[in-house]
Amino acid sequence: MWLLSKKFARPSKSDVAAPIAGVVAASCASMALFASVLFGGVAAAQSEDDSLAGLPVTVENTFASDELTDGEEIVFGSEGPIKVGSAVEFAACCDDFYDIDVASDRITMTWVGGEEFARTIEAGTFDRYRFTVIGATFADAAADPDQPLVPEVTFFANSISVKISEGDEVGPGQDAVILIDPIVTAESRSAAMADAVDDAAEDDDAADDEAAADDELETLPRTGRTTEVVTGVGLFVLALGLISYGVGNRARRLELV
Repeated sequence: MWLLSKKFARPSKSDVAAPIAGVVAASCASMALFASVLFGGVAAAQSEDDSLAGLPVTVENTFASDELTDGEEIVFGSEGPIKVGSAVEFAACCDDFYDIDVASDRITMTWVGGEEFARTIEAGTFDRYRFTVIGATFADAAADPDQPLVPEVTFFANSISVKISEGDEVGPGQDAVILIDPIVTAESRSAAMADAVDDAAEDDDAADDEAAADDELETLPRTGRTTEVVTGVGLFVLALGLISYGVGNRARRLELV
């Protein structure tokens, strides 16, 4: 009877509180661990490593001169998009003046233009290079003051402008390094890669359309026999017309007689 009374007896508050407190504590610990994993993962995804590797980069070169362009800034050349990698992205860029290598912390511009173009940039003249990395924004960018060429650098949210202007020396050995501080997140990288895939698909479609147009042109006759055939058909039609005219005219004459 004692054992039965102990089994079915109503527990006291202290007997119930102890295990409930343990369950609550365990639940709180589990929730805290889940939250740390969740928000820690989000933070890691947002910060990532700020590497530009694999992201598409473009460069546009513009030029202005009071003497040559009446002060108007004109597009002189552009290249890209090219994925950032270990090789030089823009070799002999924009009419063979610079090798341009893009890395995650710098843009290196090495002169390859030859001795004949070496000079001091004239008054009222500037040469600008604008870099855009798709999928990255920039927290900072500045020319390395220890390099032979120290151009004027301006950075925007998604691009960097490098302006070589009046008084700057250009020529062999006059190279520049632009120190950059990019920001790349998992989301921006993913969006950039998706855009690159879409652009590649559009380029493939355009190439297919061009190839189809070329194939259609290839099916048309391109030999001198084309002219001969057209001429023969024309003469045949003309002969039929003359015959018809002669027959009709003769019939009218017979009617008159």
